[in-house]
Amino acid sequence: MKTPTGYRLAVALLRSNGIQYSTYGFKENNPIKAVVRNIPSDIPTEEIKQDLIDQGIPTQNVHQLKKSDWKKKVPLPIFFINVDRNDGGKKIFQVTEILNIKVQVETYHKGDNITQCHKCYGHSQNHCNNNPRCVKCAGPHLTKDCLHKTRMLTPKCALCSGPHTANFRLCPKRPLTASQRDQRPEQVTPSAAQQPPPAPLTTQQTPPPPSATQQTFTPPTSVNPPAPPLRNAWNRPARHPTTNTPGQTPQLQNNPPSSDQACNTSTQSTSTFDIKHLFTMLKTYWQRFKQAKDMMSKLDIGFEAVQEFITLISYE
Repeated sequence: MKTPTGYRLAVALLRSNGIQYSTYGFKENNPIKAVVRNIPSDIPTEEIKQDLIDQGIPTQNVHQLKKSDWKKKVPLPIFFINVDRNDGGKKIFQVTEILNIKVQVETYHKGDNITQCHKCYGHSQNHCNNNPRCVKCAGPHLTKDCLHKTRMLTPKCALCSGPHTANFRLCPKRPLTASQRDQRPEQVTPSAAQQPPPAPLTTQQTPPPPSATQQTFTPPTSVNPPAPPLRNAWNRPARHPTTNTPGQTPQLQNNPPSSDQACNTSTQSTSTFDIKHLFTMLKTYWQRFKQAKDMMSKLDIGFEAVQEFITLISYE
């Protein structure tokens, strides 16, 4: 839609008819996002919001960043603030004190992460009208309404039906970020010069019948067959077969592995798979960490890496 009025009419029409859709909001309707540091973590967000409103800044909401520490979440002295996109909201970056506390206000950088809606991927829940899918059990309900309030032993992904949650970073069906798409190797289509030669004619394949202009050749019946190969043509000493006494296993016999050997082999392969999985995850986060432009993005990537490591050792 080219105008906000047409956009709102189209969204209202889709909602009234119960049609599933997902869209994006206009930039002028999106709030200005800022990051405020150095505020003590025990100060309520409502007091911060009221102080900003008293300073003439139209504040919509204040959200405190929390770090996952195994089974609990630890609040941090970092706050996300959404203000109206107007001249009054732009003054948020001129604020130096909140509740008589010296603060540091920064612009929020989204980074290279994919926005995960509570129903699907790529946009906010406010602009999505698709049927919900639970991130834990893949059921047709929101995650907050799931009956499994605690950690599930065998979760189910709504994207690939695998034994992990839908927000697992290493899910094979997870959409790729822009940097991940750029790092994929290009698929080169083989040209005519690179085409492999035709396969040789085997005994099962029947050659095409000769045409009328071609002359067929019939070999004579008097041709002698080739002589058999000579035995021990190089005068090497003959190898005598080893004789095995009754009850003795032949030396050249391949015995099946025992149960202990099979268990050790499976354990080694499983350990190798887990180590490769872990190194792949660490390499991915390390590349994202080096590409981050500011400390806030690096901090978010570090928190995500810790969460993915906890998920990996819990479900693998």
